[in-house]
Amino acid sequence: MSKGMNHNSLKRLNRSIILNKIFEKQPVSRKDVALQTGLTPGVVSRFVGELISCGIVREIGVDTSQKRSGGPNPILLSINSGAPYIISINIGVKILMISLVNLQAKIIDNEFHQIEENWEFESLITNIKKSMKNIESKQNINISRDVLAIGVSIGGIVHSENGIIVWHNLKSLRNYPIKTFLEQNLGLPVFIDNIVQAMALAEAWFGKGKDVDKFAFVYVGSIVGSAIVIDGKILNGKRNLVGQIGHNIIDINGPVCSCGHNGCLEIFTSSLALVKEAKNLFISGENSLLKNYIESSEQITIDLIVKAADAGDSECLQMLVRRGEHLGKAIAGIVNLFDPSLVILALEGNFSESEFKIINRVYKEHVIYPDSSPAVIKRDHNIGESLIIAAASLAIQQVFSPKLSIEENINDEVTVSLRK
Repeated sequence: MSKGMNHNSLKRLNRSIILNKIFEKQPVSRKDVALQTGLTPGVVSRFVGELISCGIVREIGVDTSQKRSGGPNPILLSINSGAPYIISINIGVKILMISLVNLQAKIIDNEFHQIEENWEFESLITNIKKSMKNIESKQNINISRDVLAIGVSIGGIVHSENGIIVWHNLKSLRNYPIKTFLEQNLGLPVFIDNIVQAMALAEAWFGKGKDVDKFAFVYVGSIVGSAIVIDGKILNGKRNLVGQIGHNIIDINGPVCSCGHNGCLEIFTSSLALVKEAKNLFISGENSLLKNYIESSEQITIDLIVKAADAGDSECLQMLVRRGEHLGKAIAGIVNLFDPSLVILALEGNFSESEFKIINRVYKEHVIYPDSSPAVIKRDHNIGESLIIAAASLAIQQVFSPKLSIEENINDEVTVSLRK
């Protein structure tokens, strides 16, 4: 037993090791889990029994892939696709998404609500509770029994450990204890982080960063940010500011950003910035292909800008060229500073191949040792689905950690919870 580790701590650690190996190698037998973890077959069997009894792991059948000279074929294990579940909550700029997600990161059910401008958390709780009740009824589950935890992603800067929103565009939310507020109102453990870091964590667990030791994740949507993931964990820094590239100043004489500074990267590259520029183009009466697709400037989206650019609209193309150049330089800065093995780039909406080529060209021009620099790959995704999985990943990560507690009461009933 490790020095300073008591019996219960060692149990939770061994359970976590076994559960992570099942997740990583599923479908996998008890014997192979023992061989790959170095734990004894008896220890593995005991903890697998616990994990099956509480529904986290299930037996899915006999392994018939290999012929055996004697004895029965081993039974294969996988993470359960049913209960227990996770509730995912994404608090976006305009949309509140509440979803039921299983431990395989598959979305079971969704509820959506419009968010009013200058909202406060008290006004959201009613919609969250209503959605949880609706999901409970539609899926015929009991949330207090069948849901382990809630994962929440939100814009701004979040202190993930104590669950406080350090900074947000809405001044009323700054220094707000969101974790405590939600736990008191919803009665379940809550794990929270900002949207970009949550999306990066989802890439580490379920996406293109799953087998990468160190990668950078860059997101460009209504907000612009990045995250550094090392061995499956987010690098936060003392003030949780690692990756705030959206607020790096690239033009000191540029427009004022929401953070109060002039000329931040986000003010030039976010989807909101490009849509605003395209609206001005549309209203000014310029001869734009956008007018072939819509009747009002309010209908302009980032996808329409990409569509017009790909169809030959010179003004829309120049918007993407300028953005691509800014992003290429920003990504080079991240690589020069953190030296990751891979860069995953996620853009809201459709990718323009011409913009992606510009990003890569400018990145190579500004990165140190371009011949050996890490690849920049694009993340093709449905933004709504990605945000749901991102928030869920914050809680799923905790299920696979030593925080997971499984107890049996005097009536032989097994309860599972996440220790604080």
